[in-house]
Amino acid sequence: MSKRSWWRAATISALMLAFSLDPGAARPSHNGTEAPTDIPAYQPVDTPRNGTVESASTLQMLGIPLGPTTRFPRGARAAVFTLPALSDPQFVPRLRQYLASGGRALITQRLAARLGQLPSLYADRVYILRLPAPDGAVDSLPQSTVDEARNFLLSPLGLNIQAPPRVRFRLLGNHQIQVENCNPWAAGVKISFRPGRWPRARVLESEGAMVPLQVNLAAFQIPPHTRRVFRLVRG
Repeated sequence: MSKRSWWRAATISALMLAFSLDPGAARPSHNGTEAPTDIPAYQPVDTPRNGTVESASTLQMLGIPLGPTTRFPRGARAAVFTLPALSDPQFVPRLRQYLASGGRALITQRLAARLGQLPSLYADRVYILRLPAPDGAVDSLPQSTVDEARNFLLSPLGLNIQAPPRVRFRLLGNHQIQVENCNPWAAGVKISFRPGRWPRARVLESEGAMVPLQVNLAAFQIPPHTRRVFRLVRG
């Protein structure tokens, strides 16, 4: 192998490793734009993952497409931070650097109360989410609050989603979105795709059913206790 070929292979391997390790790193799509990924939710090693109101599994019920990570998401456009993040002794300086570099952060109120003036210094990049009491249910939050919190994070990814609590989402690249309704009733969902960030399409297709897009907006109902993958197609 020539020296030039060796350096090329080493560079490609390093990039692949960086993308696999950093949940906030942008993945290039086929057309050169960044393929959207789930929003990283920072939970350092040895912090509770389930069973608390501030765990990622609970926050997913707010309809925020979250990807739990034990690595600080320094390269993410937007990220979620909850009280367990304080178990990282370097969390505060890392968060300050992240916000100073332009990242958006959804921070729970309990965590914000421990951060002094830091959230207010970057008020345009911080959303403080007031969660129910530790023994409360996230689905008690009004949809207006859920939509506002979700779209604060999704705006940099070119998305706007309106849906009630307990409707979960996952971003599967820049052509597909998984929607799961955990409610015992049919839920109305509206998804708006920003041109330039998402491919042009006329319909959302799922299991043979077609949902038309009107000015980049798709509106549909998803049955109770149902999970579906919707794919953008030109029609």
